[in-house]
Amino acid sequence: MNPAQGATLSEICADIKVSQIMSKETVFIKDTDSIEQIIELMASNPYHIYPVLNSEKELVGVIDQDNILELLFFERSQRNHHTHLMATKALSEKASSLMVHHPMTISFDANFFDAADLMIKHHIDYLCVVRDKKLEGIISKSDLIKKIFKLRGK
Repeated sequence: MNPAQGATLSEICADIKVSQIMSKETVFIKDTDSIEQIIELMASNPYHIYPVLNSEKELVGVIDQDNILELLFFERSQRNHHTHLMATKALSEKASSLMVHHPMTISFDANFFDAADLMIKHHIDYLCVVRDKKLEGIISKSDLIKKIFKLRGK
């Protein structure tokens, strides 16, 4: 459906696939990267989230800026954050130990509302878009809002 045929915004969005609006150009971290490589990558790229890929280019986790700051300044965190897992991560030197395992993902073929519903339900700002365990891109709330803005302008 298109706006010329009198379709509502909801009807149009239902026909939009995640793959049409996701960011395809992703900067990723290899699961073997060191903390120094991760910090260098973050310092030179403006993103908040970095997918972690294994040697087969499969998505295995994510690392975000909050994770890195929390780990770098572990001794300053509140005592209730001093869990065994956090202590282990604070001593880690590789992405595979630092990353958040099992990131929120969405299928390449999912639609606009599938992505919006997941983000709202889980209070997250992005989803990793996957096809056959491989990272295809990232979709964010910002991507969804930009698409709605364009559609409303027509």
